[in-house]
Amino acid sequence: MKGIRCGIAGLAALLLVACAQQPTVVSALGNKSAAATAHGYLLVCTPTEAVNDGNIDYYPYTGYDIYTLQGRKIAGILNHDSVHDEQPQLVVLEAGTYRIKADCGVVRTAIIKAGEVTVLDLNKPSPAKHRAAGH
Repeated sequence: MKGIRCGIAGLAALLLVACAQQPTVVSALGNKSAAATAHGYLLVCTPTEAVNDGNIDYYPYTGYDIYTLQGRKIAGILNHDSVHDEQPQLVVLEAGTYRIKADCGVVRTAIIKAGEVTVLDLNKPSPAKHRAAGH
């Protein structure tokens, strides 16, 4: 079920980009100008946590941090706008390779390509672990 939610979230991200809504913008360049740099998008489906608001349960996605490959933390992403928000945040990043560390401890590598949406579903085993298990 979570894989379906993440797939739907990926499609929703594409619609958000097409509708020009404002995603979270993260720059790994520090003081350098990011204006001329190619950008892509990251959508991370982390585990959700139940939050009860009155008599209604909501399941916002949990947060994660974005690191350069050299280990420098460049952003902490809450991954939801409010406790009522059940969609992961769309993040704009310069094209490149990043390490993603979820609050739950899962670490994955994200390759961001210019103009494309990269979707990481941290609720599924990583491909390397999956192959190592012989599946």
